[in-house]
Amino acid sequence: MSEIEDLDLEFSDLSEHSAVIDTLWQEAAVARRYGDMDPALEAYRRIIELDPSHSEARLAAAETSRLAGRPRDALRFCLELLEMDRQHLGCRLELAEALRQLNQPDESHAIIDILLMERPESVAVWCGLARLLADEGRLAGAEATLRRALRLNPGHGPAWAALGRVLARRGEPEAALDAFHAAVILEPEQPGHRVSLAETLMDLGRIDEAAAPISHALVLDDEDAPARLAHSRLLMLNGRMAESWENAQWRHRLPGAPRPPFPAAPWEGQDLDGASLLLYAESGLSDTLMMARFIPVLAGRGAVITLLVQPELVPLLETMGGVARALPLGPPLPHDFTADYVASLEDLPWLLRVEAESISAAPYLAAPRGRIRRIRVPASTLVKVGIAWGAERPADRLDFGRVLDLATVPGTLLFSLETGPGAAEARERADPGLITDLAPTVADYADLAGRIAEMDLVVAADGPAAHLAAAMGKPVLLLLPHAAHARWLRGGDVSPWYPGLCLLRQPMPGQWDAPLAEARRRMEMLAQITAERHEQQRRRAMGTDAAMEAFLAAHLAPGDLLLEVGAGNGDHVFQSVGHCPDLLVIALEPSPTDADILRDSLAIAGLEEQVEVIAAAAGAGEGHALASRQPRGGARVFALPDWVPAPTPVRPLAALLDERPHLAQCRIVARLGQAGWEESVVSGLAGRAAIVVFEHRNGSAAADSLAQAGYGLWRFAEEMACGSLVPFDGSPGPVLALVSGLAPKAHYGASALPPSPALVEAEAARATQAASTGPAQQAAGRVDEAARRYGEALAIDPLCAMANANLAVIQHMAGKTEAAIAGFTRALGRTGHPAIMANLAGVLRQASHFTEADGLLKAAMDAGRESPDLLHNLAKLRRDQGRLEEAEALVRRLLSTAPHLPGLNWVLGQVLLGAGRLDEGLALLAHRPASPSRAPDLPQWDGGEIIATALLVEAAGDVSDSLLLARYLPLLAARGALITIACPDELAPLLAELPGVEQAVGEDDPLPPCSLRTSLTALPGLLGVSDAATPSGSGGYLVAGRGRRVSRDNRLRVGLTWGGRKAERNCPLGEMLNLGTDPAVSLLALADEDDLDRIGADGADSLVERPIPQPADLAEMAALIAGLDVVVGGDTVQLHLAASLGKPVIALAPQGFDWRWPSGREDSPWYPSVRVFRADGSGSWRPALRRVAEVLAVMAERKARL
Repeated sequence: MSEIEDLDLEFSDLSEHSAVIDTLWQEAAVARRYGDMDPALEAYRRIIELDPSHSEARLAAAETSRLAGRPRDALRFCLELLEMDRQHLGCRLELAEALRQLNQPDESHAIIDILLMERPESVAVWCGLARLLADEGRLAGAEATLRRALRLNPGHGPAWAALGRVLARRGEPEAALDAFHAAVILEPEQPGHRVSLAETLMDLGRIDEAAAPISHALVLDDEDAPARLAHSRLLMLNGRMAESWENAQWRHRLPGAPRPPFPAAPWEGQDLDGASLLLYAESGLSDTLMMARFIPVLAGRGAVITLLVQPELVPLLETMGGVARALPLGPPLPHDFTADYVASLEDLPWLLRVEAESISAAPYLAAPRGRIRRIRVPASTLVKVGIAWGAERPADRLDFGRVLDLATVPGTLLFSLETGPGAAEARERADPGLITDLAPTVADYADLAGRIAEMDLVVAADGPAAHLAAAMGKPVLLLLPHAAHARWLRGGDVSPWYPGLCLLRQPMPGQWDAPLAEARRRMEMLAQITAERHEQQRRRAMGTDAAMEAFLAAHLAPGDLLLEVGAGNGDHVFQSVGHCPDLLVIALEPSPTDADILRDSLAIAGLEEQVEVIAAAAGAGEGHALASRQPRGGARVFALPDWVPAPTPVRPLAALLDERPHLAQCRIVARLGQAGWEESVVSGLAGRAAIVVFEHRNGSAAADSLAQAGYGLWRFAEEMACGSLVPFDGSPGPVLALVSGLAPKAHYGASALPPSPALVEAEAARATQAASTGPAQQAAGRVDEAARRYGEALAIDPLCAMANANLAVIQHMAGKTEAAIAGFTRALGRTGHPAIMANLAGVLRQASHFTEADGLLKAAMDAGRESPDLLHNLAKLRRDQGRLEEAEALVRRLLSTAPHLPGLNWVLGQVLLGAGRLDEGLALLAHRPASPSRAPDLPQWDGGEIIATALLVEAAGDVSDSLLLARYLPLLAARGALITIACPDELAPLLAELPGVEQAVGEDDPLPPCSLRTSLTALPGLLGVSDAATPSGSGGYLVAGRGRRVSRDNRLRVGLTWGGRKAERNCPLGEMLNLGTDPAVSLLALADEDDLDRIGADGADSLVERPIPQPADLAEMAALIAGLDVVVGGDTVQLHLAASLGKPVIALAPQGFDWRWPSGREDSPWYPSVRVFRADGSGSWRPALRRVAEVLAVMAERKARL
């Protein structure tokens, strides 16, 4: 419990033991101050023994027990006190708190409900209710009840402080600051108010401002634990780690947060050599993973370490070096467990006196053996990116929809690392083609480490997955909220905790665009760097040198003798020794200069004893040769007659080997780099080499000589020196000759090479082929089959345009907007097809991403890709942007150039109606898309003579619009039509009472005989009306039955409506609850059955009355509305019903286009009794609701005077 200050205890008359009781009371206060609940409880028990009637001691004991986490003891103390005084307010409130802690919320709220009925003017009761709601996370109700308390007593400081905390949790830090300032003004001696003020300032990034209230709080009480902890946070943000750790020790003085009792002495820095040490986790998974870095430090001091950590971490941390045993938190310790010392993992930085510069940069966690699973990816994938959007602190969490934009970075593939409840979002809101869910393969954090080990990059919120990846040394892009955890210090993009981690911070609260854009840029950069590295790898694996290195690396073995004939600069010598250090080498280099250079290089490398350099050419016999340098290194050797003087001698290989008898037992491997002299070298080897590596050239007989000597000849199948070999076919290129009986290896070269561009292109073609049957299946309604085909294609090529574009259509139809945007964006990156542009622009527009949609359409137009579909999308975008003149011009242009496009007239009608031009727009309502007629065989009425003719009017679809257009039915009846209205069941009883309607039939009722049919939307055009046809007087055209009896008090009766068909855009109930903070106003719920659940979810049961019974149809709803004074809410059926009845209505409209509520005006052309208040440009409802509250206050005042 932290949201409301506990009630001050009032002392009764002291008994005869007053001096002792006073001393015990002070002892209890001191113990509570230091977080020692057991001594405090013992003092209260002794007071009760001395004075059984001491009600304050019983209440204090109940509160102390609850704070110590012992709600059953608190319950017992409360029941004992209630036996003494059944009306004790403080005790009943404490009883409610204890019951909530015992997970009995219904009983807890029942107590508060009774108190509210008994004492509706009690600030304490309203604050008690707010405390319960805040603890349950029902913050909207908590805020409203606190504001109700403050309406009763604006000078109640604890209520202001509690309101500030609730507002801070609701993401309203500026409003929270105002509340805390009010609390400080009212109770300047309370350090807690200043601490809360400082915490909120730090959340806003106003860190320097936070120092003053913290200092003032410490002046008031330098042993106030919350003030010390706030100071610890401030110090950490400023990088003063040692001081921060010291102040963090005050957390153990918080109520209910003592050090746990373990069978060991606290470790305070004593010598650990040979001592057993129990380290226990104190906070969340992230803190445990971060502090695990100090385990090797303590193990290095000789400690025998036992860990007590979260169960899911045990399989990972028990594999750490220095950990003797890992036990799960929760179950009791083994009965035979003992340890010399115990310490919290979170205390280790303080005990080890850690500063930023002393934190080791080395990775300290690794995936255990057997937990790593190879993840196969498509050929086009360059970077595997692990994504984790969840976090232990709700403020740190990322919205999954924002993450999906990263799936469009070319060359990257996303893998979900989420393991908690949020893991399901990857399956529910996206598709495996966009992000692969790894949660089914993860049972604990050892498994998660195995999955992370396969990633090239991790992008994550501040949660356990990010800490684990960073501790493993993986590059991590950490997306931080504006009020980031203090561990990340103040500003900057690097962290002393993890060198491979990059901090991407929000510039302002709630603004994720900048950090996500930077994450995308870094992903693109990594993909580009990886592509360049892959190209370099492929190039290094091409050509003669790469092939020879691959041959030698595969076959060289310890004890071999490598004859390097034509050593050149020695590259092959160094490579061979690197592959096989226990190797002997004779390097023959015809160029004396190059031979000297090679000797020097070998001496520097310490290989002069292992490698003998001979400045000579090699051959079958003695002689002289002319050596010329080759561009690629080495020398080309030409034989010369004996009478021609030459500097390069030719050494017979057989003689050279015979001169070195100590090499007789070595297996000989020869590499022939002496171009033009291969046949002579082969002849000189006289079959003594087990392996010969050379380059075959047209006209050379070396290969034939080796084959005749019984060698097997092999080559690579392609230019790339990687993979298995094929028999030599006489083609020029590098050749491997193996003596008879020696088989080639299964694989040569690198274990794998990056896919070639040709392979990537071939895989792209295969993916398109795999997806090719999908569109036909999709068109035939076999959507699941089509989706499977697209999934198969995306598993081959994640950027396959056909699969992405068509699957995006399916995703959009399923309501997965972010996934559809990602799919269309991927497809557009591969092909700029106008249809894909149009679809993407349409989805962006429907998601209110107007800027992105506008930029896309503009780019398409600038690129000359204008098409009717693109223009149609542009017209709808201009409509939704409120640029109605441009929208009208575009639609009229399309009506003349592409009249076949469906929906043009309806768009034009919306534009005209939204502009208030009802005389032109009403007739176009007939073009609104509608479901098929229930009587398709009846001829349609064309607007002609209709006297005494049975006419079927169909009102299908949107109920709100049916209510809006029902105004035209009496005009139709006035022409003599005998009207049967076919409508949704909930409308039938209401419309049956409308003057001129003969019969109203529901959806399942049989239709009576009729002569003609029409639709309700077609009536304005058929009747030739040019206005809203509102009746004079009250402005209502529907008639309600007898209203329900209303309460007898004189409060203003306000109907609240929310949810409905536009629930995501309408003002939510939680935002409107503050309208009920005025005691002169009572709120009644006007909502559908499903939406009534929001009352309980928002904690509004004490403020919003539910209608009992809930109206069964709109006729009963109309009767309910008739008893109200005013209706407030969003664009719902109930609001339209109230307006059509002529009831005063305040409509809360969102920003954006809606033809029913023309922008730029606060009245309605449809309903004279309606005022329209809009959300502000940021989408906030608060300014509009403040105006509503002012209007309701005036109406309440007027009613009170009647």
